[in-house]
Amino acid sequence: MARARQEFGPPDSLGRIGQCVTVDGRAVGVFIEADTPFVRTTRFSAVDLASHTRRSAPMDTSAVLAVARAELAAQSPSVLEGFYKAKRPYSPMAFRFDGDTIEVWLIPVALLMGPPYTAGGERGFIFSPDGRTLVREVDASADYRSIAVSDSGGVDIPSRSPSIPSLSEFVLANGLNGLGRTVAIQWTGGTSVLTGQGERSVWMHLTRKP
Repeated sequence: MARARQEFGPPDSLGRIGQCVTVDGRAVGVFIEADTPFVRTTRFSAVDLASHTRRSAPMDTSAVLAVARAELAAQSPSVLEGFYKAKRPYSPMAFRFDGDTIEVWLIPVALLMGPPYTAGGERGFIFSPDGRTLVREVDASADYRSIAVSDSGGVDIPSRSPSIPSLSEFVLANGLNGLGRTVAIQWTGGTSVLTGQGERSVWMHLTRKP
């Protein structure tokens, strides 16, 4: 929306890579264009998303480029082939986790668009902080499934995870919470309950005694 309002500048002057980053506790949207190895930016525009004003202060573009580099690497031909064969359109999500790693998740679009509601089917790729080294993969392709959600009342999301719910289950739960529903994820070793509403909601993880 900020791009459509031309807060970043004329649309034809912007780079094709967009990100939302946190700078000094504020949400900043950026659009960049980079050279082929993602070493330096060739075009850069940033907007403070709260004040809707262009940001002119210097930014760490190397961190932005690292996330873009990881996002591109995660979408390799062999990975995308699996989504194409399953006829499962996806959307990439990339973010830094505690400053130590970059995580890129390929999320089935159906999860974000429901109803009908779904969970599973995502693939995750955890990279080093510079976005160059793949550290770990998470493949939930075979766990893609429909989730029954009643028209009213609380929602229980069944999980096949032995320890903590999957990312897609958390995403679905947060989406339903945003619609005013109370949500719990039932996994093998316990229950994760989302209490409160909206930005004030908090996850509580309760383990079952053996």
